[in-house]
Amino acid sequence: MLMFAVQDQGIGIAPEKMSQLFNRYSRLHSQPNDLTNGLGVGLYITKRIITAHGGDITVDSEPGKGTCFTVTLPMHVPETSIAE
Repeated sequence: MLMFAVQDQGIGIAPEKMSQLFNRYSRLHSQPNDLTNGLGVGLYITKRIITAHGGDITVDSEPGKGTCFTVTLPMHVPETSIAE
């Protein structure tokens, strides 16, 4: 398996919002007047691509301390999925 992490030291994600993180069209606003652009599909698409390749993505976050996304992917393609 190949594992890598992407970490920031930003505002973090509130525990009650973690379950929404990988939902399609989900946008987590840090403040009521947050004007961040986006459709809310980036993490949804990311998770779909990673799981389609047999991997997993997890998130660890603490408000005020940042967020860490960890991706795990297999390093080989299973023989049954090789197209002839």
